[in-house]
Amino acid sequence: DDVQQQQQQQQQQSSNAMVDDQSLGVDGSSGLGIAALPHQIHMWECNPNDASGAWTQSPHVKILLPDAAHKTIYLNHATGMLGGTYQISEVRGGRCSYEREDAIARFFWDAVDLSWVVEIPWEGQQDVDTISYRRVAIQSSGEDVLDPTQIKSFRTWDDSIGNFGDDPGLSVHIGTSPPAQLYVTGLLRSDIVGVYNLRAEPQDGKPVYQKDSGSRNSPGCAIRWHATSRFWLFDTRGLCTDGVGVARCSEDRQCPHEVGSWEVLQLDTVQNDSSEGLQVETLGEVASWEPTQSLSIMAIQSQPAEIFVDVKLPSELVRARGVYKLQQKKHDLRQVYEKPVGGWTLRWSSQEIAWVLAQVHGGVVDEEAPRARAARDVPDPSIVDPVKSSGLWESCCLGPSSQAAWVIDMGISALLLPTPPARVFVSGNHETHMLYGVYFLRGMRNGRPSYAKEAVASGGIIDIDRGQIAWSGCKKMCWIISGPGTIDPPCSAQLLDDIPIPSIESVSTWTLQEDGPGDGTPSSKSRLKRICRGVVHAQSWIRRRGSAGNFHQRPGDIDMVSSRRRSAGSLSSGNGQALGPLGVPVGARSFKDLKRSKTTGGIGPLGMPVGASSFKDAKRLSGGNLDTFFGPGGTASIDGIGEDDDDDDDTLQEEKLVLTCMRADESPKAVFLHGYNEVNDAVFFLQETLVEGRFYYINEAGTGKLHWQRNDQRWCLSCVTSERHIWNVNLSVACDTPDPTLVRLVWEETLSCSRAQSPTSSASSPSETEDDMDDFSIREETSMDLEDDEVDENVESAEPKQEQIRRKALPFVTCEAVGSPPQEIFVVAGTAVKSDFTGVFLWDASSVGEQRPTYTAERVGTSTPCTIRWIPLYRRWVIERVPKLGGRRNKFARAAANTLAFVLAGIEYDAPHPAAVQTTWEVRRGDAWTREDGIFCRVVRRPPGQICVLGETQKYDAVSGTYILASQNSESEFKRPKYIKDGEDQLAIRYHVESRRWIIDSGGSDRSGPLGDYVITCNVPNPIETNVACWQSFDKSSQAWIDEETLGCYAGSLPPKQIYFVGGRLGLPGVYTFMFRRTYNGCFAYAKEGTGWHCWWSVRHKGWIVAHLHKSELGAKPEKRKVSETGEAWCVQDISHPALGTAWNFKARYFMKGGRMNTLSGIITNPEAAKACGERPLTCVEVGLPPHALMVRHGTDRKTMSGVYFLSPEL
Repeated sequence: DDVQQQQQQQQQQSSNAMVDDQSLGVDGSSGLGIAALPHQIHMWECNPNDASGAWTQSPHVKILLPDAAHKTIYLNHATGMLGGTYQISEVRGGRCSYEREDAIARFFWDAVDLSWVVEIPWEGQQDVDTISYRRVAIQSSGEDVLDPTQIKSFRTWDDSIGNFGDDPGLSVHIGTSPPAQLYVTGLLRSDIVGVYNLRAEPQDGKPVYQKDSGSRNSPGCAIRWHATSRFWLFDTRGLCTDGVGVARCSEDRQCPHEVGSWEVLQLDTVQNDSSEGLQVETLGEVASWEPTQSLSIMAIQSQPAEIFVDVKLPSELVRARGVYKLQQKKHDLRQVYEKPVGGWTLRWSSQEIAWVLAQVHGGVVDEEAPRARAARDVPDPSIVDPVKSSGLWESCCLGPSSQAAWVIDMGISALLLPTPPARVFVSGNHETHMLYGVYFLRGMRNGRPSYAKEAVASGGIIDIDRGQIAWSGCKKMCWIISGPGTIDPPCSAQLLDDIPIPSIESVSTWTLQEDGPGDGTPSSKSRLKRICRGVVHAQSWIRRRGSAGNFHQRPGDIDMVSSRRRSAGSLSSGNGQALGPLGVPVGARSFKDLKRSKTTGGIGPLGMPVGASSFKDAKRLSGGNLDTFFGPGGTASIDGIGEDDDDDDDTLQEEKLVLTCMRADESPKAVFLHGYNEVNDAVFFLQETLVEGRFYYINEAGTGKLHWQRNDQRWCLSCVTSERHIWNVNLSVACDTPDPTLVRLVWEETLSCSRAQSPTSSASSPSETEDDMDDFSIREETSMDLEDDEVDENVESAEPKQEQIRRKALPFVTCEAVGSPPQEIFVVAGTAVKSDFTGVFLWDASSVGEQRPTYTAERVGTSTPCTIRWIPLYRRWVIERVPKLGGRRNKFARAAANTLAFVLAGIEYDAPHPAAVQTTWEVRRGDAWTREDGIFCRVVRRPPGQICVLGETQKYDAVSGTYILASQNSESEFKRPKYIKDGEDQLAIRYHVESRRWIIDSGGSDRSGPLGDYVITCNVPNPIETNVACWQSFDKSSQAWIDEETLGCYAGSLPPKQIYFVGGRLGLPGVYTFMFRRTYNGCFAYAKEGTGWHCWWSVRHKGWIVAHLHKSELGAKPEKRKVSETGEAWCVQDISHPALGTAWNFKARYFMKGGRMNTLSGIITNPEAAKACGERPLTCVEVGLPPHALMVRHGTDRKTMSGVYFLSPEL
């Protein structure tokens, strides 16, 4: 049945087939070959009907089927209104008919008249669809063709003669109607590129486009078809009929944007930037055509629905910043964009020949005074791009004579709306504000993307409302971040900036708001706990508390800094006690203090109960709960407010936090977690699998994993045990960030777990699912984890106290993104290590694209250079020297890739490159590995501009001093700097390649030999790295090299050998002596003789720090996160040595954590505060040369002790 049905369909199709041949004779033709249907025959023969009667093959004969008709045709009607795009419709008269898009005109085959006709309704009868009420307006000239695009001539109805007349301006083409506008781009003349509009009258049967010149006297450039020469032409003279143009194309297409290659006219006598002198009679003598690839034409199909006008500060047009929507109306044949709120419009101006930004007053556009413009003829203003040299915006300003002047404004740009990111990240953590975290794209709200936090399940309850980011709409025109609905009072923030997505850089700042009861008392324990965290705002944070819950912002709020320590207000509690600005009684630092202040006589100005005359009385009256005290001033600090959260400077009285919203779509390909231990420090690689909404990382060995726990809201480091393959969480941090590199809180080590994960749910493979990760069973802290002083003693929990997870803070653990490896590193070893693998190593280009880089040492002479590489089999960085063997079939290199036979040193530590190793290297002696503290691998930095040479005794005064960078070594392979002493051209520090020596030479900077006053055999990139070894001088008497133990080279200018601290805490004052050949963080340090007090430069805190290190050596432990936890005194100034510091801060006599600034229990920041507290201000001075003589006087003993004492040179 299927075969029969198919045959019937083929017979029905063949019945509708027709013959189309331009050279067919009267006798017809016959097909050759065997075919089931005539339309399947490819070659026919024709009978010419002559005397020979011979049949000849004709390739012009073809049989078409109705199903081969075009879906869309375009009727070009120059003299009428029937042109346009026609879509295929029903089969009528055995052929396909077409209907125009407006359903008024129909184009079909008339089987009665045997012609193609266009039928339209009679005037006034457009709604009647009866054939009797329609008339024929166009008909073909009797051509019997199946495809209407093959019709050669048409006739249209002429009312003047009452009959049809020939119409040469009408034609049918395949496809749709030509676009209304074209856009010409390329590195061509300015009068050619731009937007071209379609003209109503075609020329030579094809559309014509012309550009708006902006002037009535000069016509714009035209794109037209010349039928005689059969070229598409660019004619800068306007609409002409000859074959002259400045660019041409020979492709015969219906529209110019469909052609591909163009040729540009090159004239020898006429300049390219002028159309004058184009003469038809002399054009062939002086012109030449050259192909060009820069000219391109594209059709303007549609305009972007929205455009973002970005105006950056300090431009005066900031109010024009925002999202502009496309309007239905047009201006000067271009679309118009308007801002929904604010009265701004963006439109094309033919008078200015530019896109202009103008204001709208009362619905009327101020066209006479546009505020900005972009003189670039483009379809829409988003194409004006200064980065791509596509034009610049100009803003209008008034000149000295009150005349408008246009000035280039780099702060204005019109952009297409960016694609909303799948995730955004609001910076911060739970210690700063409750709105921080990762928000996921959830759809559109008020025409803009909206974001929400992920749902969290806890105790069988799913919390969905955890925070949202949404656009408020046209009423407020701001972005709003809403906090969790479970927080009392609710917290939110808003951004008054009309930007398409919240992660775009804004010219405004986020304003935080917390709704409070407004009565000056804490509404709940959670509120007081949040107050104690000390959430403050500066510049971008403007805090407003009130019962109405509205946002309040004044013009001065942008520059306002809210102090964390405010004086007591005039509010009072129920018992008449004064309340502070945070709504708690003055002096209350916890719930116990709050309860005690209600029952006792209150708390005094020092934070002690009223009536306490001493600290013993205070302890007795407070029930033994006195663990801190405060300075004078009538105000007691609240727990947590006295602590500074800023990592860089704890001396600031105001915390400067900035709430930002950034994209969080891209995660680093690899991260490096270090500071934990040698076993678990590793490089973790990104896995392209989402687990609980975040990507996770696995190390190369597959034994460690960095992943996100949704319910616990923690980033975790889980390690697998080798015996049972059970995953355990070793590290975690409660910080909601897109990836672990953005964590700014302290990582915590898990000391106990309630239960372990079963082996069946192990997530060691990349194919793990979210359910696998849920089996990491760590009991999170509950509400029982509050401190004892934060819980009311009278409140008894009905539920039993749950078991807690024990965690230990590890402030030195850091997770960083792995970037590009350094180009150069160097290995240096101490004098005790007898090694020949030191020197500078260059990044091997053959390791590009691999997970770990390979480095090759500089070649000196003919010896085989050493190589530093990573061996995954042993998980080691190794320094090896492998012999180089030639030969095409040499298998030695492949065999040596996984062997340790040629290894000289190494370390089993997983780091992204060898300079990032955080532990001591090992030297291989036979089959044993020995730890050597004197081996270091560091990154080659740019040589400093100044260095200094300093020794302990006067012996080194001749070479001591400051040296200035003179030049780099001219040799290509060994780039070493050369230094010349400041003020002495004959004293220089240079490097000798053959002997691998740094030399201090007084014989002049032009010498190049291996000898000098002092030499050191140390192959390092610059002299300041030579302190691991000893400088040597040649003793002529003994004919031997003598070690100079105290001579060293340091970065910066010459420091004093001794400094003297005056003031500060007990034990800190005194004389500190220079630590020769000892550096920390690349800088020298000072030590107080006979004590553990040291003074050194801190790279982390960017300042000089003084601290007592007890018996531990300097640099044995890394610095802590806060400067107040690291040192006893500090000076955060960029100075070369401590004696230049003028802003020293130090801990007061009774310093306690949480103490108020500039009090006895806090940190002293200035001399005035120190004197007010009875402390001596801390200063540091340089110890100069001692006087040659001293005069001692004694009141009673004038003979024995009194007298003149002279300086002893021996001491």
